[in-house]
Amino acid sequence: MAQKEFRKFSSYKIQLYLGILDVACIFFNSILSGYWSKSGEIFCTHQKSSYIIGCIATALWAGTCATCMILGFNRIIEILFPKLSVKLFRGCRTYFWLAIPTVYMIYFAFFTNPLLFSSTSYAMFFDPYVNIDRFQIPVGTPKHENISHTINNILVIAVILIAYLCLCLIMLLKNHIDHDTNDMSYIQKQTFIQVTIICFFKMSAAAIYVYMQFFYTPDWLVITGQITWQTSHGVVGLIYLFLNTNMRDAVYTKIFKCWKPTTQTKPTFIRATNSKY
Repeated sequence: MAQKEFRKFSSYKIQLYLGILDVACIFFNSILSGYWSKSGEIFCTHQKSSYIIGCIATALWAGTCATCMILGFNRIIEILFPKLSVKLFRGCRTYFWLAIPTVYMIYFAFFTNPLLFSSTSYAMFFDPYVNIDRFQIPVGTPKHENISHTINNILVIAVILIAYLCLCLIMLLKNHIDHDTNDMSYIQKQTFIQVTIICFFKMSAAAIYVYMQFFYTPDWLVITGQITWQTSHGVVGLIYLFLNTNMRDAVYTKIFKCWKPTTQTKPTFIRATNSKY
């Protein structure tokens, strides 16, 4: 996505930024969390490092959520109002939009309570003493919570669901108006597959993590929430590789010099429109 042929499209610029955040977050919520699960670490054993890592992981999650919402907005504007899209996202203007999730991450990193990993539940909680029966919280102690995180997750569920349902509806309407059944059916097929995968894991992680911060949650659901969080950052790369013809050809061409591109066949959903900005 960092190649010039992709960076001329605003949607790929946003996806590149999102990819950087995804890869960074995977280190904290997958690799490091896996190591701590095996070694049995809790907040009390590594308070400073656990707190700092929690701040970074929480900020990266918030940043990916904000970037996904901007990407959904970008796609809808691109399809419905191409001229307006050029005015909003042309050239370096896309980078100004990316300043929003950057500031959003700074806010979550420095001004909100972080998620803290606990090997007792194999997931991250705002309460550092979750499932530690021997620890008694003194009466009157403020609860460990993050209202901003709760609002963020609820907003993500609503915005992503509405945005991508709108995209699917737009594709259906375009099919009906243009009467281009064969080509549009292919695009629709790719659209629904990619939308379903991306939205399912992102919204599932957001919903489960909000629920388990406030209510009793069985271990299997907690672990499911952690896995969906991990998958929401890792599955997007696989979607690009297997369902995005342009991206797959670019990767294969880099690895196999004799690879013959197939991008001239049919476009996929992730591919940007023909307007070059």
